[in-house]
Amino acid sequence: MVILAVTAVAAFILYRTRYGRHVVAVGSNSDVARYSGIAVNRVRTIAFVIQGLCVAIAVLLYVPRLGSTSATTGILWELQAITAVVVGGTALKGGAGRVWGTICGAFILELVGNIMLLSNFISEYLIGAIQVRSSSSPCSSSARWCANHELTGLTGRPVPIWKSP
Repeated sequence: MVILAVTAVAAFILYRTRYGRHVVAVGSNSDVARYSGIAVNRVRTIAFVIQGLCVAIAVLLYVPRLGSTSATTGILWELQAITAVVVGGTALKGGAGRVWGTICGAFILELVGNIMLLSNFISEYLIGAIQVRSSSSPCSSSARWCANHELTGLTGRPVPIWKSP
């Protein structure tokens, strides 16, 4: 329930506010965004603050569930997060992607991990294979390729691409 609330707020901010358009512009091409009059450092700082807030929410949900934690908790989770974002249809070079696609990508990775765990298969290999495959797709390596082809991600709808001049 919390993930849906956080996702809805993130989608609203990204798609319906001026700041969201600035985030997409900075993610696509920070030089062009700077020439357009966007305060790139301010947009990045606010994005990192929002990311820290999301991490704090995740910790508040994670620690009580297990009752304790250690210093090594969360090591290499950032790679899973990047994989979920790429599987959800976001280009690694920036400028293309959807919030709901990222949630679908995270759900797919978690589903694959749970299936592999229940079948006594080492899931790290499969997650790594998904990560390598999604990173080597044309849309992750070239935003220009995506601009010339329809990018639908997991939602089936075209993903708007921020085109820099």
